[in-house]
Amino acid sequence: MADVINDIEAHVSAVSAEYASPDFCSRVRLAIANEATLAQVRQFIAAGWPDKEHSIPDNLHPHFHSRQALSVADGCLYFGDRLVIPASLQSEVLRAIHECHQGVTKCRARAAVWWPGLSSQIADTVHNCEVCSRTRLVPAAPLHPLPLPDRPWQRVAADLFTLDGIDYLITVDYFSRFVEVDQLRTTTSAAIIAALNMHFARHGFPDSFVSDNGPQFASSEFVLFLTRHDIEHRTSSPRYPQSNGMVERSVRTIKELLRKSTDLPAALLAYRSTPLQCGFTPAQLLMGRQLRSTVPSPAAQLAPAWPDLDLVRRREAQQQDRQASDFDRRHCVRLPGRLAAGDRVWVTDLRQKGVVQLQLSERSYNVKTATSTVRHNGRSLRPLPPSTAEVETPAAPIALQPEATGTRGRESPVASCDGTPATAEAGTTAEAGTSATSTTRSGRKAIAPERLISTM
Repeated sequence: MADVINDIEAHVSAVSAEYASPDFCSRVRLAIANEATLAQVRQFIAAGWPDKEHSIPDNLHPHFHSRQALSVADGCLYFGDRLVIPASLQSEVLRAIHECHQGVTKCRARAAVWWPGLSSQIADTVHNCEVCSRTRLVPAAPLHPLPLPDRPWQRVAADLFTLDGIDYLITVDYFSRFVEVDQLRTTTSAAIIAALNMHFARHGFPDSFVSDNGPQFASSEFVLFLTRHDIEHRTSSPRYPQSNGMVERSVRTIKELLRKSTDLPAALLAYRSTPLQCGFTPAQLLMGRQLRSTVPSPAAQLAPAWPDLDLVRRREAQQQDRQASDFDRRHCVRLPGRLAAGDRVWVTDLRQKGVVQLQLSERSYNVKTATSTVRHNGRSLRPLPPSTAEVETPAAPIALQPEATGTRGRESPVASCDGTPATAEAGTTAEAGTSATSTTRSGRKAIAPERLISTM
């Protein structure tokens, strides 16, 4: 039995000699000596642990579950070959583990130390790190399709696009997908109002008008135009075109048509007379009749006849459900967390901190930054921890790796910054086969068991 104990002590002594710098080990020994909990742990390791957990104080229960792996060597505690860090040094070591702002998995992989609850504390440290919060990836939110309006031309969207150096205004009806395209000489509010006036004279005034936040649509002249005709103006989230997906998809469709055909009227006629996935053409859904084109068609098909709107709604709902399901599965979506007034956020495109002032819609917020108050979609906002303390300042270096000497010992992963596991390198502290006694860098003598001396 004594031989086994000597073997264990020799192994642990070798581990402690190569594990960390003498200065840090001295700090650990001093902290362990001044910490009552670890002093009790050392006593139980020496005298033996009781069989029942309720036989020991509550503060020792976390160590009781790990008692089989705990050992003492040279005044330090070890969990296997991992150094046990006293409570007074744990925050310092946590900062060292996370000094390069790696994720939870990488930080856990490079933590060559141990104390009860280390894994959860690493997760909390990463989660509450402001630097990590700024660059944390946000999973895609579930697709949120808008329901079909009650009638044609009730909700209309518009946008500007440029193709081959020519500016265009596109106007699309949410109910029928019927599009109007105007070639513009200028993109001023007056030019847009003149084009929209012609469409409104042809189809009537919509209940709501959807656009982005471009200066043409945000000008007082355009706002007055909509107000005068009792049209509600809805704007998409700035720098988030997906929130106005209907008109963005229509722009792509029209661009594809114009790249293949230089005849804009013919391209529009072809689009308006082609059935959608619901089985009816945009002209049928808007006007209740088919359009006569160059494609021969029976006269009966050109007679006015409204499609079955209930059938249209059912098919539209089925298509939207299918698209949402495919999108959610393909992008592994997750419901976004709600932001409340007063929450600190990082505005990704502005690269500024901000404070949420007001939630405008399900996914849109007003955020006050140091320079202005802006509106943003929640996808471009990264929640920051509530603490105002900055974390960019690196932590004071902890000597967890060997000092620069003539010999090289095992380097601790805690001091590594690239997240790769530490590798043990052969030390040259003592020449093999010359002596049964070796001296560690800390000055302590490691004596091999007598039964092994004869084999040296």
